[in-house]
Formats: sequence, structure tokens, C-alpha cells
Amino acid sequence: MSDLSDLRRLLALYAQRLDDRNIDGLVALFAPDAQVEDLGGVYKGRGEIREWLDDSFAKQPAGRMEQHQAANAVLTVNDDHETGQGRTDLFCFRSMETTPWELEVVSRHHDRFAKVNGEWHFSEKAIEIRGGFQRNAATVSNTVSID
Repeated sequence: MSDLSDLRRLLALYAQRLDDRNIDGLVALFAPDAQVEDLGGVYKGRGEIREWLDDSFAKQPAGRMEQHQAANAVLTVNDDHETGQGRTDLFCFRSMETTPWELEVVSRHHDRFAKVNGEWHFSEKAIEIRGGFQRNAATVSNTVSID
């Protein structure tokens, strides 16, 4: 597979593991020294990222189902083929067992990627809930690469 195909796979795994509430699988997608930024704060390293995920899932009502859809991914692999960056829109549909599916959250994920032992991981993820987020971290360039 190409690097861009591997990055698309990483994004798909992130969405599917969120839906499955697979915390171990989600944490494994991040580099050991990765950081995540969202409205609640900045979480550094796999330990803090795991705590953030545990807390996020614990706050959800029992019986809630989620379906995440990643779209409009703009991905760039740097010349070193070891790092990259991207922006992806993520739509989260939610339902309770007896209610219809509804679009609940629209977000844009600003990501940086790094290869760890030859495999792509998130090195930085900033989650922008559309309409209400001021990013404190460095911006991601608008460079586009198409394979």
C-alpha cells in the first residue's frame, strides 16, 4: 500500500474503533508521545489519551450507539515519508436502542502523523467541534498530495 492509503486506513480504523468503544485499539493508533487536544484540554502520551477515552465513554448513557463517518480527508506525506499531516471531517450519528439515528456532532480533525516501527500513527490530533473551537496548537498546512 502507499503511504496515503495507509493514512486513509488509519482514519477508518479510528472511526470504527470509536464506534466499537475499543479503547485498547484506539490507544494503539497513537504514537507513544502523541497528544490530543479537544474542548476539554490537552492529553499527552498514551496514558493520558487512554484516560481521556475512558472518561469520554463513561459519560455516555447506557445503550447509546454511535456511527462515525470520516470524510473529506486532505492528507499530505512529507518528503521524509516518516511524517505527514491532514485534516478530516468526522460526522457522528448517535442512537439509543429505541430512537432513530440522528446527526449529533460535526467535527474537523487536524492531525499530524508519524511512522513508528514502520507503521503510521497519530502524533497529534486536535478535534475542532465545528463552530466552537479555538485551536492552541500549531496549524496544519494546506498542502495537498493526491496519489
